Amino acid sequence: LACEGADEGGRAVTRWNVETGERTVVADRFAGKQFNAPNDLCVDRRGRIYFTDPRYVGEEPLELEHRAVYRINERTGRIVEVTRVVSKPNGIALSPDGRTLYVADHDLGTDDIDPTQPPPKLGPMKIHAFTMNNRGQARNHRVLIDFKDKKGCDGMCVDANGNIYLTIRDAGRPGVMVINPAGDEVAFIPTGPANQSTEDPDNPPVGLPSNVEFGIGDELQTLYITVDTSLYRIPLKARGYHVQY
Repeated sequence: LACEGADEGGRAVTRWNVETGERTVVADRFAGKQFNAPNDLCVDRRGRIYFTDPRYVGEEPLELEHRAVYRINERTGRIVEVTRVVSKPNGIALSPDGRTLYVADHDLGTDDIDPTQPPPKLGPMKIHAFTMNNRGQARNHRVLIDFKDKKGCDGMCVDANGNIYLTIRDAGRPGVMVINPAGDEVAFIPTGPANQSTEDPDNPPVGLPSNVEFGIGDELQTLYITVDTSLYRIPLKARGYHVQY
Protein backbone atom coordinates (compact mmCIF):
# COMPACT_ATOMS: atom_id res chain seq x y z
CA LEU A 1 0.00 0.00 0.00
CA ALA A 2 1.27 3.47 -0.83
CA CYS A 3 0.32 7.09 -0.33
CA GLU A 4 1.00 9.06 -3.50
CA GLY A 5 1.24 12.80 -3.00
CA ALA A 6 0.92 15.90 -5.16
CA ASP A 7 3.50 17.68 -7.36
CA GLU A 8 2.71 15.40 -10.31
CA GLY A 9 2.09 12.43 -8.00
CA GLY A 10 -1.02 10.29 -8.05
CA ARG A 11 -2.78 12.06 -5.14
CA ALA A 12 -4.19 8.67 -4.17
CA VAL A 13 -3.89 5.62 -1.94
CA THR A 14 -2.72 2.78 -4.18
CA ARG A 15 -1.94 -0.91 -4.00
CA TRP A 16 1.17 -2.19 -5.83
CA ASN A 17 1.98 -5.75 -6.81
CA VAL A 18 5.72 -5.84 -6.06
CA GLU A 19 6.23 -8.83 -8.35
CA THR A 20 4.46 -7.54 -11.47
CA GLY A 21 4.58 -3.77 -10.87
CA GLU A 22 0.82 -3.52 -11.33
CA ARG A 23 -0.71 -0.41 -9.71
CA THR A 24 -4.30 -0.34 -8.48
CA VAL A 25 -5.99 2.81 -7.17
CA VAL A 26 -7.68 2.09 -3.83
CA ALA A 27 -9.03 5.63 -3.37
CA ASP A 28 -8.33 9.01 -4.93
CA ARG A 29 -11.43 11.06 -4.07
CA PHE A 30 -13.70 11.94 -1.17
CA ALA A 31 -17.24 13.16 -1.88
CA GLY A 32 -16.27 13.46 -5.54
CA LYS A 33 -13.26 15.71 -4.85
CA GLN A 34 -9.59 14.84 -5.43
CA PHE A 35 -7.45 14.28 -2.33
CA ASN A 36 -4.90 16.99 -1.43
CA ALA A 37 -1.80 14.75 -1.17
CA PRO A 38 -2.07 11.46 0.77
CA ASN A 39 0.96 11.23 3.02
CA ASP A 40 1.01 8.26 5.42
CA LEU A 41 -1.15 5.26 6.30
CA CYS A 42 -1.70 2.36 8.68
CA VAL A 43 -3.99 -0.70 8.70
CA ASP A 44 -6.15 -2.16 11.48
CA ARG A 45 -7.00 -5.79 12.24
CA ARG A 46 -10.03 -5.74 9.96
CA GLY A 47 -8.02 -4.47 7.02
CA ARG A 48 -9.36 -0.94 7.18
CA ILE A 49 -6.86 1.64 5.91
CA TYR A 50 -6.36 4.92 7.79
CA PHE A 51 -4.47 7.69 6.01
CA THR A 52 -3.58 11.36 6.30
CA ASP A 53 -4.16 13.96 3.56
CA PRO A 54 -2.16 17.19 4.07
CA ARG A 55 -0.39 19.23 1.37
CA TYR A 56 3.23 20.42 1.44
CA VAL A 57 4.16 20.83 -2.24
CA GLY A 58 2.42 20.81 -5.61
CA GLU A 59 0.83 23.17 -8.10
CA GLU A 60 -2.40 21.19 -8.44
CA PRO A 61 -5.50 23.10 -7.26
CA LEU A 62 -6.96 22.04 -3.92
CA GLU A 63 -10.51 20.70 -4.15
CA LEU A 64 -11.09 19.74 -0.50
CA GLU A 65 -11.62 22.40 2.14
CA HIS A 66 -9.98 20.44 4.95
CA ARG A 67 -6.78 18.48 5.54
CA ALA A 68 -8.20 15.43 7.24
CA VAL A 69 -7.66 11.84 8.33
CA TYR A 70 -9.69 9.26 6.42
CA ARG A 71 -10.61 5.57 6.69
CA ILE A 72 -11.17 3.19 3.79
CA ASN A 73 -13.50 0.35 4.79
CA GLU A 74 -12.15 -3.09 3.94
CA ARG A 75 -15.18 -4.63 2.22
CA THR A 76 -17.07 -1.82 0.57
CA GLY A 77 -14.20 0.57 -0.13
CA ARG A 78 -16.31 3.36 1.38
CA ILE A 79 -14.25 6.35 2.47
CA VAL A 80 -15.05 7.97 5.82
CA GLU A 81 -13.62 11.17 7.31
CA VAL A 82 -12.23 10.19 10.72
CA THR A 83 -11.23 13.64 12.00
CA ARG A 84 -10.38 17.13 10.80
CA VAL A 85 -9.17 18.54 14.14
CA VAL A 86 -5.51 18.06 13.14
CA SER A 87 -4.25 21.14 11.30
CA LYS A 88 -1.95 19.30 8.87
CA PRO A 89 -1.97 15.54 9.58
CA ASN A 90 1.19 13.67 8.65
CA GLY A 91 2.44 10.48 10.37
CA ILE A 92 -0.18 8.00 11.56
CA ALA A 93 -0.12 4.76 13.56
CA LEU A 94 -2.41 2.47 15.54
CA SER A 95 -1.58 0.98 18.94
CA PRO A 96 -1.11 -2.83 18.94
CA ASP A 97 -4.56 -3.35 20.49
CA GLY A 98 -6.14 -1.08 17.88
CA ARG A 99 -7.74 1.10 20.51
CA THR A 100 -5.66 4.26 20.02
CA LEU A 101 -4.94 6.16 16.82
CA TYR A 102 -1.89 8.44 16.84
CA VAL A 103 -1.58 11.32 14.37
CA ALA A 104 1.28 13.78 13.93
CA ASP A 105 0.38 17.41 13.28
CA HIS A 106 3.27 18.81 11.20
CA ASP A 107 2.14 22.23 10.02
CA LEU A 108 4.97 24.19 8.37
CA GLY A 109 2.68 27.17 7.89
CA THR A 110 2.63 26.80 4.10
CA ASP A 111 1.43 24.51 1.32
CA ASP A 112 4.43 25.37 -0.85
CA ILE A 113 7.85 24.60 0.65
CA ASP A 114 10.38 26.93 -1.00
CA PRO A 115 13.94 26.73 0.39
CA THR A 116 14.87 29.98 -1.41
CA GLN A 117 12.36 31.97 0.66
CA PRO A 118 12.45 32.83 4.37
CA PRO A 119 10.77 30.09 6.41
CA PRO A 120 7.15 30.87 7.29
CA LYS A 121 5.85 30.93 10.83
CA LEU A 122 5.27 27.37 12.00
CA GLY A 123 1.74 26.15 12.61
CA PRO A 124 0.79 23.45 15.15
CA MET A 125 3.40 20.77 15.85
CA LYS A 126 1.73 18.12 18.02
CA ILE A 127 1.13 14.43 18.59
CA HIS A 128 -2.59 13.68 18.84
CA ALA A 129 -4.20 10.54 20.24
CA PHE A 130 -7.75 9.33 19.64
CA THR A 131 -9.61 6.48 21.32
CA MET A 132 -11.04 4.18 18.65
CA ASN A 133 -14.19 2.07 18.87
CA ASN A 134 -14.90 -1.17 16.98
CA ARG A 135 -16.56 0.75 14.16
CA GLY A 136 -13.35 2.67 13.44
CA GLN A 137 -14.65 5.93 14.86
CA ALA A 138 -12.38 8.34 16.75
CA ARG A 139 -13.35 9.48 20.23
CA ASN A 140 -11.76 11.20 23.26
CA HIS A 141 -9.23 13.36 21.43
CA ARG A 142 -6.20 14.41 23.46
CA VAL A 143 -2.77 15.94 22.78
CA LEU A 144 0.17 13.79 23.91
CA ILE A 145 2.94 16.23 22.96
CA ASP A 146 2.98 19.89 21.95
CA PHE A 147 6.34 20.81 20.41
CA LYS A 148 5.24 24.47 20.43
CA ASP A 149 7.74 26.60 18.44
CA LYS A 150 9.92 23.67 17.37
CA LYS A 151 9.50 21.36 14.40
CA GLY A 152 7.85 18.11 15.40
CA CYS A 153 7.19 14.63 14.04
CA ASP A 154 6.96 13.54 10.42
CA GLY A 155 6.53 9.73 10.29
CA MET A 156 5.89 7.22 13.06
CA CYS A 157 5.54 3.53 13.93
CA VAL A 158 4.90 1.39 17.03
CA ASP A 159 6.56 -1.55 18.74
CA ALA A 160 4.97 -4.63 20.31
CA ASN A 161 4.91 -2.94 23.74
CA GLY A 162 2.89 0.00 22.44
CA ASN A 163 5.71 2.55 22.38
CA ILE A 164 5.57 5.09 19.55
CA TYR A 165 8.62 6.01 17.43
CA LEU A 166 8.56 9.58 16.12
CA THR A 167 10.88 11.10 13.50
CA ILE A 168 11.73 14.56 14.85
CA ARG A 169 12.80 17.04 12.16
CA ASP A 170 13.96 19.82 14.50
CA ALA A 171 17.51 20.97 13.70
CA GLY A 172 18.17 21.47 17.38
CA ARG A 173 17.69 17.77 18.11
CA PRO A 174 17.05 15.63 15.03
CA GLY A 175 16.34 11.95 15.59
CA VAL A 176 13.82 9.30 16.51
CA MET A 177 12.03 10.04 19.78
CA VAL A 178 10.44 7.05 21.50
CA ILE A 179 7.48 7.76 23.76
CA ASN A 180 5.16 5.53 25.78
CA PRO A 181 1.36 5.67 25.38
CA ALA A 182 1.21 8.39 28.05
CA GLY A 183 3.45 10.64 25.97
CA ASP A 184 6.58 10.31 28.13
CA GLU A 185 9.93 10.11 26.33
CA VAL A 186 11.62 6.77 27.06
CA ALA A 187 14.43 6.77 24.47
CA PHE A 188 16.03 8.87 21.73
CA ILE A 189 18.04 7.84 18.65
CA PRO A 190 19.95 10.83 17.23
CA THR A 191 20.19 10.98 13.43
CA GLY A 192 22.13 14.23 13.06
CA PRO A 193 24.16 16.79 15.02
CA ALA A 194 22.35 18.72 17.72
CA ASN A 195 21.97 22.51 17.83
CA GLN A 196 22.31 23.09 14.07
CA SER A 197 21.63 26.53 12.64
CA THR A 198 18.70 27.12 10.30
CA GLU A 199 19.78 30.64 9.33
CA ASP A 200 22.40 29.80 6.65
CA PRO A 201 20.71 28.82 3.34
CA ASP A 202 24.07 27.61 1.97
CA ASN A 203 24.46 25.14 4.84
CA PRO A 204 21.02 23.68 5.61
CA PRO A 205 20.58 21.28 8.54
CA VAL A 206 21.46 17.64 7.94
CA GLY A 207 20.36 14.40 9.54
CA LEU A 208 16.65 15.24 9.51
CA PRO A 209 14.60 12.00 9.60
CA SER A 210 11.35 11.66 7.68
CA ASN A 211 9.99 8.15 8.16
CA VAL A 212 10.58 5.09 10.32
CA GLU A 213 9.46 1.45 10.35
CA PHE A 214 10.44 -1.92 11.79
CA GLY A 215 11.41 -4.79 9.52
CA ILE A 216 9.53 -8.08 9.41
CA GLY A 217 10.48 -11.72 9.93
CA ASP A 218 14.11 -12.02 11.04
CA GLU A 219 14.36 -8.22 11.04
CA LEU A 220 11.50 -7.59 13.43
CA GLN A 221 13.99 -5.97 15.83
CA THR A 222 15.61 -3.80 13.14
CA LEU A 223 14.43 -0.22 12.84
CA TYR A 224 14.70 1.42 9.40
CA ILE A 225 14.90 5.22 9.19
CA THR A 226 14.87 7.51 6.14
CA VAL A 227 17.22 10.45 6.81
CA ASP A 228 17.84 13.20 4.23
CA THR A 229 18.42 11.16 1.04
CA SER A 230 19.63 7.98 2.75
CA LEU A 231 18.17 4.87 4.40
CA TYR A 232 19.60 3.73 7.73
CA ARG A 233 18.97 0.77 10.02
CA ILE A 234 19.70 0.05 13.66
CA PRO A 235 19.14 -3.14 15.70
CA LEU A 236 17.06 -2.72 18.84
CA LYS A 237 15.97 -4.78 21.82
CA ALA A 238 12.36 -3.83 21.05
CA ARG A 239 10.26 -5.78 18.58
CA GLY A 240 8.20 -4.08 15.93
CA TYR A 241 4.49 -4.58 15.49
CA HIS A 242 2.67 -5.04 12.16
CA VAL A 243 -0.99 -5.90 12.48
CA GLN A 244 -1.15 -7.38 8.97
CA TYR A 245 1.39 -10.07 9.95
